[in-house]
Amino acid sequence: MFGVYANLCDTRGMNNYTSPVSYKGFRHPQDIISYAVWLYHRFSLSFRDVEELLYERGVMVTYEPDTYPPEGQIEEAS
Repeated sequence: MFGVYANLCDTRGMNNYTSPVSYKGFRHPQDIISYAVWLYHRFSLSFRDVEELLYERGVMVTYEPDTYPPEGQIEEAS
């Protein structure tokens, strides 16, 4: 019925025993991270495009890493 395209969706040989992804230590919940990754790959968007789409939905994200030390770990200059 589907001819050549029938084998594209064949998942019989795939391993379905993957370990769950750990998002411990990340700033955002797993749902937001998964949605951002999905947007990035599904629509071939740039990081900034994903950032803008999430911002329109009320999620403040940035592609830049945190460079500030955690609160309470700032050393006083003598």
